[in-house]
Amino acid sequence: VLGRCAKLLYADEGEFDRVQQELTRYGAFAGEVRNITKEGRVFTSFLAASRLMDEEGTLLGSMGVSRDVTQAKRDREAMRESEERYRDLVDNANDLIHSVDGDGKFLFTNNAWKRVLGYTEQEIQQLSVTDILAEESTRQTARKWLAGERSGTVNTPWRSTFLTRDGQIRLFEGSSTVREENGRMILARSIFRDITESHAAQEKLLKHAAKEKALFDSSAHMFWTVDRRIALTSFNKGYQDMILRLH
Repeated sequence: VLGRCAKLLYADEGEFDRVQQELTRYGAFAGEVRNITKEGRVFTSFLAASRLMDEEGTLLGSMGVSRDVTQAKRDREAMRESEERYRDLVDNANDLIHSVDGDGKFLFTNNAWKRVLGYTEQEIQQLSVTDILAEESTRQTARKWLAGERSGTVNTPWRSTFLTRDGQIRLFEGSSTVREENGRMILARSIFRDITESHAAQEKLLKHAAKEKALFDSSAHMFWTVDRRIALTSFNKGYQDMILRLH
């Protein structure tokens, strides 16, 4: 290698020329370059180089220090790809996700959160989580929760009504996790889903079932059921009273 042009250490002439151009223009170079081994394996190194001058300013050559950063670069790229996949997953999740700081100010909201609740990015920056809670009692509980007055485990499922931008009150169900430093909450992340319609449908079914039970239990009407053999399987009080009178 000694006595030969350093160009042979670069993966291609373009890499070598790029370094030489910066050395000529600025007198120094610092950055990643693509080198090649004797066996032809291309790897990435970080090079810090500068021109060498004598006391009269005459160019003597160059000197440099380089370090193989191939694995470190791969690790960074893998981390970046992992973060991008996680961000894509969070942004496109059907569940609503938000993070707030210790004062309840929003640090992050995903696309589903913005779509369902309707607030713009600019509005979110001015809001805290207590601003969108629909009930005063829940706001008071949230303030205590943010201050560290928590009962039970942090990730206990909860239900709460939120106020949308257009004034709707919607019911949500979810859970929260907390990060603390020195006993003080610095971040809380919540994942929740809109159960407004399903809760309303469930309430409707329960009311309908209660009406059916009240009607079945009424003594003013007779209700009964039979199986395929025409044998009684159930009956209400009105039918029971009739049976007692006849038999």
